[in-house]
Amino acid sequence: MRKFKIILLVSCLSLLVSQSTQAQAHNGAHLSFADSTCDFGEISRRGKDLVREVEYVNNGSSPLVVLSVTTSCSCLKADFSRKPVAPGERGVIRIICEVRKMDAGVFHRVIRVNSNSADGVHLITVQGNATEKSEKNDKPDKP
Repeated sequence: MRKFKIILLVSCLSLLVSQSTQAQAHNGAHLSFADSTCDFGEISRRGKDLVREVEYVNNGSSPLVVLSVTTSCSCLKADFSRKPVAPGERGVIRIICEVRKMDAGVFHRVIRVNSNSADGVHLITVQGNATEKSEKNDKPDKP
Protein backbone atom coordinates (compact mmCIF):
# COMPACT_ATOMS: atom_id res chain seq x y z
CA MET A 1 0.00 0.00 0.00
CA ARG A 2 2.87 2.34 0.80
CA LYS A 3 4.40 1.81 -2.68
CA PHE A 4 1.07 2.70 -4.27
CA LYS A 5 0.91 5.99 -2.33
CA ILE A 6 4.46 6.88 -3.36
CA ILE A 7 3.74 6.10 -7.02
CA LEU A 8 0.54 8.15 -6.85
CA LEU A 9 2.37 11.08 -5.25
CA VAL A 10 5.16 11.00 -7.86
CA SER A 11 2.58 10.81 -10.68
CA CYS A 12 0.68 13.82 -9.31
CA LEU A 13 3.89 15.84 -8.96
CA SER A 14 4.91 14.96 -12.53
CA LEU A 15 1.52 16.08 -13.81
CA LEU A 16 1.76 19.40 -11.95
CA VAL A 17 5.26 20.08 -13.29
CA SER A 18 4.11 19.22 -16.82
CA GLN A 19 1.12 21.59 -16.62
CA SER A 20 3.29 24.33 -15.15
CA THR A 21 5.78 23.99 -18.02
CA GLN A 22 3.00 24.16 -20.63
CA ALA A 23 1.51 27.26 -19.00
CA GLN A 24 4.91 28.97 -19.02
CA ALA A 25 5.39 28.20 -22.71
CA HIS A 26 2.55 30.59 -23.62
CA ASN A 27 3.41 33.42 -21.22
CA GLY A 28 4.06 36.54 -23.26
CA ALA A 29 3.34 36.77 -26.99
CA HIS A 30 3.21 33.53 -28.99
CA LEU A 31 3.02 33.52 -32.81
CA SER A 32 1.46 30.41 -34.32
CA PHE A 33 0.84 29.64 -38.01
CA ALA A 34 -1.97 27.31 -39.08
CA ASP A 35 0.22 26.46 -42.10
CA SER A 36 3.71 27.88 -42.57
CA THR A 37 4.07 26.60 -46.15
CA CYS A 38 2.95 28.63 -49.15
CA ASP A 39 2.75 26.40 -52.23
CA PHE A 40 2.18 28.30 -55.49
CA GLY A 41 2.17 25.10 -57.56
CA GLU A 42 3.04 25.44 -61.25
CA ILE A 43 3.24 29.07 -62.29
CA SER A 44 4.09 30.84 -65.53
CA ARG A 45 7.08 33.19 -65.51
CA ARG A 46 5.13 35.30 -68.02
CA GLY A 47 2.17 35.70 -65.71
CA LYS A 48 1.15 38.41 -63.30
CA ASP A 49 2.43 38.72 -59.75
CA LEU A 50 0.83 36.18 -57.40
CA VAL A 51 -0.38 36.99 -53.92
CA ARG A 52 -1.00 34.67 -50.96
CA GLU A 53 -1.95 35.55 -47.43
CA VAL A 54 -0.54 33.53 -44.54
CA GLU A 55 -2.61 33.85 -41.38
CA TYR A 56 -1.22 33.65 -37.88
CA VAL A 57 -2.69 33.82 -34.39
CA ASN A 58 -1.34 35.13 -31.11
CA ASN A 59 -1.76 32.19 -28.71
CA GLY A 60 0.05 34.04 -25.95
CA SER A 61 -0.96 36.17 -23.02
CA SER A 62 0.38 39.55 -24.20
CA PRO A 63 0.23 41.54 -27.47
CA LEU A 64 2.26 40.19 -30.41
CA VAL A 65 4.18 42.58 -32.67
CA VAL A 66 5.72 41.48 -35.97
CA LEU A 67 8.95 43.48 -36.09
CA SER A 68 10.26 42.54 -39.53
CA VAL A 69 9.75 40.09 -42.38
CA THR A 70 12.77 39.22 -44.53
CA THR A 71 12.59 37.36 -47.84
CA SER A 72 15.37 35.16 -49.19
CA CYS A 73 15.27 36.58 -52.74
CA SER A 74 14.23 39.66 -54.71
CA CYS A 75 11.37 37.77 -56.37
CA LEU A 76 9.41 37.74 -53.09
CA LYS A 77 7.95 40.69 -51.22
CA ALA A 78 6.04 40.64 -47.95
CA ASP A 79 3.55 43.09 -46.45
CA PHE A 80 2.52 42.96 -42.81
CA SER A 81 1.04 45.17 -40.15
CA ARG A 82 3.18 46.49 -37.31
CA LYS A 83 0.03 46.96 -35.25
CA PRO A 84 0.03 44.77 -32.10
CA VAL A 85 -2.12 41.64 -32.29
CA ALA A 86 -3.98 41.04 -29.05
CA PRO A 87 -4.00 37.59 -27.40
CA GLY A 88 -6.38 35.28 -29.28
CA GLU A 89 -6.53 37.60 -32.31
CA ARG A 90 -5.31 36.92 -35.84
CA GLY A 91 -2.97 38.69 -38.22
CA VAL A 92 -1.91 38.24 -41.84
CA ILE A 93 1.38 38.33 -43.73
CA ARG A 94 0.79 39.04 -47.42
CA ILE A 95 3.31 37.36 -49.74
CA ILE A 96 3.82 38.71 -53.27
CA CYS A 97 5.63 36.50 -55.76
CA GLU A 98 7.03 38.47 -58.72
CA VAL A 99 7.16 35.58 -61.17
CA ARG A 100 8.93 37.48 -63.96
CA LYS A 101 12.01 37.73 -61.70
CA MET A 102 12.23 33.98 -61.07
CA ASP A 103 14.40 31.43 -62.78
CA ALA A 104 12.59 28.58 -64.48
CA GLY A 105 12.29 25.40 -62.46
CA VAL A 106 11.34 24.19 -59.01
CA PHE A 107 11.91 26.73 -56.26
CA HIS A 108 12.02 26.72 -52.47
CA ARG A 109 12.37 30.04 -50.69
CA VAL A 110 12.22 31.07 -47.05
CA ILE A 111 10.64 34.08 -45.40
CA ARG A 112 11.92 34.95 -41.93
CA VAL A 113 9.41 36.48 -39.49
CA ASN A 114 10.91 38.36 -36.54
CA SER A 115 8.53 39.22 -33.71
CA ASN A 116 8.36 39.56 -29.96
CA SER A 117 7.07 35.97 -29.79
CA ALA A 118 8.49 33.85 -26.98
CA ASP A 119 9.59 31.34 -29.65
CA GLY A 120 11.72 33.91 -31.48
CA VAL A 121 12.09 33.69 -35.25
CA HIS A 122 9.51 31.84 -37.38
CA LEU A 123 9.94 30.68 -40.99
CA ILE A 124 7.48 30.54 -43.86
CA THR A 125 8.43 28.23 -46.72
CA VAL A 126 7.47 29.33 -50.25
CA GLN A 127 7.63 26.75 -53.01
CA GLY A 128 6.44 26.01 -56.53
CA ASN A 129 7.54 25.39 -60.10
CA ALA A 130 8.15 28.33 -62.45
CA THR A 131 7.66 27.39 -66.10
CA GLU A 132 8.12 29.19 -69.41
CA LYS A 133 4.53 28.41 -70.46
CA SER A 134 2.29 31.42 -70.89
CA GLU A 135 -0.95 31.72 -68.92
CA LYS A 136 -3.06 31.42 -72.09
CA ASN A 137 -2.42 29.50 -75.25
CA ASP A 138 -1.10 32.49 -77.15
CA LYS A 139 -1.13 31.82 -80.87
CA PRO A 140 0.45 34.17 -83.35
CA ASP A 141 -2.00 36.31 -85.35
CA LYS A 142 -2.45 35.29 -88.98
CA PRO A 143 -1.37 37.90 -91.52
